[in-house]
Amino acid sequence: MKAWNYLENTKDEYLYYKNLYHIGVVKSYLGYHEETLDIFEKCRNYFSSKKIPPGFPNLEYNNKKGYLNSLHQNIICLIELDRLNEASLLIDEGLTGASSHIDFYIERSYFYKLQGIIDFKKKNYDKAISNFNNALAGVEKKNDFTNASAIYFYKGKSLLSKNDVNNAVCYFKKVDSIFSKHQFILPEVRENYEILINHSKKTKNEKIELYFTNQLLKVDLILSTDFRYLLEKIHKEYDTKDLLRAKKRLENSRLYGYGIAAFSMSLLILIFTITFFRRRKEREIHKKYEELLLKIAQDNTEKPKDEFVHKPKNSKLSVEMVSDLLNKLNILEQTNFFLEKGLTQNKLASKLKTNTTYLSEIVNEYKGHHFNIYLNHLRIQYVTKKLYESKIWRSYSIETLAKECGFSNRSNFSKVFTEVNNISPADFIRKREGELKQMPD
Repeated sequence: MKAWNYLENTKDEYLYYKNLYHIGVVKSYLGYHEETLDIFEKCRNYFSSKKIPPGFPNLEYNNKKGYLNSLHQNIICLIELDRLNEASLLIDEGLTGASSHIDFYIERSYFYKLQGIIDFKKKNYDKAISNFNNALAGVEKKNDFTNASAIYFYKGKSLLSKNDVNNAVCYFKKVDSIFSKHQFILPEVRENYEILINHSKKTKNEKIELYFTNQLLKVDLILSTDFRYLLEKIHKEYDTKDLLRAKKRLENSRLYGYGIAAFSMSLLILIFTITFFRRRKEREIHKKYEELLLKIAQDNTEKPKDEFVHKPKNSKLSVEMVSDLLNKLNILEQTNFFLEKGLTQNKLASKLKTNTTYLSEIVNEYKGHHFNIYLNHLRIQYVTKKLYESKIWRSYSIETLAKECGFSNRSNFSKVFTEVNNISPADFIRKREGELKQMPD
């Protein structure tokens, strides 16, 4: 009873700062660092001063993670505002805080990365490289390609500043490998391709220069879609016109001739084919979206059906025990128990004061699925409603959405979301935003 009372008393306050943090992330993404600095300082002070009573290990873990994440974003803002000494002091605080738990290794890596960037800006290149190496140990273990790309870039620039050109180019090419594989790049890493183009010119390797020119054109196309709000702030040594002129010069110098004409024709056919299938796919997505909206509307209007309590076949449970467990399980569903980090069938059985065998019988008989499928369906139902109703939730990345509703990774989340709703989360968000834009004010 004390546990429930504590949770009820702190839930609203915790959710407020959790939502405030995510608002700060969005504003920071848009470049409002002065404004978001105050937001992250408030979140950091809240999580650092919050006292978690004994007996709540999950709450203590989540609270510490909230503090470290707020501190991390706080430091990013200070670096963007060129307040490097203040940022370094907070990094020391973060490294000390993250050392208290083995699971915070990725947070430690992020702090090392930020210290490396500060050292690079201060021209302490040896220290920068050392901190980047420390950061890569955790980032590569986590397979965090986004941060790995940024670290490779800054490590490459540090090596280049030390005139270690060959090793620097190796790291710049690692950035390109990540971009080629994931088709994602951060605005700050765009310069990576300008450096590689200039290096190709110095080494007079037109084939490599053409390759990186084409890569930079692809980068700019993706940045114009994913980071359109930041385009004016990105310094460009080569703009699109320069790149297109360079591409034409390089292609002509390699005597593409009729090959270019054939390629252009093939490209037109490819574009026409892609456009045709994309439009057909879009019609299918729209149909699935409308079906999901109908399902959401029905879920919101239908009253819960009374379940006929009976004894499962070959079960040792009595009808009274079945009814009691089922009622407890339904009550837990209303409290969103399925969002708990690291939830297992054993933990849930313990909450219900039963064993996994009985719990499995109840879930299979009355929920129609095995335990993991039942759990995932509840999570998807929860996040689907949030995405339908909340603009803030629709601004989250797929990875953030996965974490918020209890999935361990974005790929598993996307797979289950698509299986349950017959539409991907990205398409659902896009269609919902488009629908709202068309509505009259």
